[in-house]
Amino acid sequence: MLNKLSGIYQIRSKIDGKSYIGLTNNFHNRHLSHKRNLEKGVHYNNYLQKHYNKYTTGKFESVFEFFLIEEVNLRNLLANREKYYINLFKTFERKHGFNLTLGGEYGTGTSIKKKITHRLKAKDVYVYRLNGDYIGKFNSVPDVAEILQLNRYSVMNALQRSIQLKGYLFFRSKQYNIKYYPRRTHFVTILVYNDIFEKIDRIDCMTDCAIKYNISINSINTSCNRLQKCHKKYYFVRLNNIDNFTEKYDLPKFIN
Repeated sequence: MLNKLSGIYQIRSKIDGKSYIGLTNNFHNRHLSHKRNLEKGVHYNNYLQKHYNKYTTGKFESVFEFFLIEEVNLRNLLANREKYYINLFKTFERKHGFNLTLGGEYGTGTSIKKKITHRLKAKDVYVYRLNGDYIGKFNSVPDVAEILQLNRYSVMNALQRSIQLKGYLFFRSKQYNIKYYPRRTHFVTILVYNDIFEKIDRIDCMTDCAIKYNISINSINTSCNRLQKCHKKYYFVRLNNIDNFTEKYDLPKFIN
């Protein structure tokens, strides 16, 4: 009987085909749990709940279909099979599905709720190749590291310092007309303000900025990160962080 089955299940939207992949030791109970929580509006997966709320006519079946896609009787195989199907159907990506993690957490001792909470609080990362080709938007630095098989600390360092890593560029916001300087590692656009908040310069490479103003890259990077004055003369602001700068000092909104 289905209620005795253990394996990998799929919740698929009847509206747009997006899916959620999960694992279970009791197919029947897991089905009832998802159905009950969604109909009550208390499901832990915010993406599933919002989709259900938008299209429901009052019943789970009006929006989703629920079915087993593979029976797995060995518990130590469940996590790997879940991870396999999440990758196969790309349900971790918002345009394809509703999964909040890449799967594989079952039986690892890791708190899934903690991972989900961390993911929902994480900041988006936009990834590009050096030639400007857009790779995609990721929900967090750990997601970038896992999917692109990079070290998460190296990704964070590259993101914060605006440098390339293994042929990738990382940003917190969508970019347009990306310029990469092969002989310049710090390729981000920097706006320069004087001590009375007049914009006096715009330079498309932090290295060039450091050379022009005879200030170390570390000092400029610190000014960018903290939005503070550097050497009691200048404010250095990354273009993609200009809104925070103008808000902090109550300045007119920047017009590119």
